[in-house]
Amino acid sequence: MQGITFLFQIFIISAALLLLAGQAFSEPSFELELKELKKPSIPVIKAKKKKASAQKKIKPRIKQVTPEVIKAEEVGKGSEPVIWISELTLKAGDGCQLAERMAVALAHSVPAETLLNGLDFKPVASVVYDGQGLLLVCGVPTAEVYTYNRLLAEHNVQMLNLTGTESVGQVARQVIDCLGLSFRLDFDEHSKEDELVYLFPADKERERPLRLTIQP
Repeated sequence: MQGITFLFQIFIISAALLLLAGQAFSEPSFELELKELKKPSIPVIKAKKKKASAQKKIKPRIKQVTPEVIKAEEVGKGSEPVIWISELTLKAGDGCQLAERMAVALAHSVPAETLLNGLDFKPVASVVYDGQGLLLVCGVPTAEVYTYNRLLAEHNVQMLNLTGTESVGQVARQVIDCLGLSFRLDFDEHSKEDELVYLFPADKERERPLRLTIQP
């Protein structure tokens, strides 16, 4: 009985020794793992990605200002534009004299020789307006006027013959038509009953409008 007890004790002691031996062999690995765990972890530094493209420099925008063009008719806005008009007054009197004064006033006087083109007669007035020549005569026979006008037409010249029987309005209208002028009759509260007022617009030959008044 004592022998069995002794063997059991030996078995216990042997088992304990084997257990201690196993622990002794396993401690280094355990300590190694423990040391590894205690080591501070090295933070992973991520490289900053470069921006895909450098920031573009913003250029200041310069606002272009278009200079304002002020038209002549807009100057003094709120009021009517000032139009300078030349004024001329003629006395009716004799029809031939009236035609002469009108021709000289409305057109440009030139030497008669420049319009006669070799014809032999003496005009009362010789004028040119915008390339149209006019020779004014009085009391010339109708047949001669017809012949002269046929010859002068080739040179853009016209002869106007007054007989002395024309009215003031007829004289004025014939001179105006022969020169090819644009006009309109102008009447206002200041016009007298027997006056004739003609308004001629400005053009390439006349810088300002002209108001021509013919008094009886």
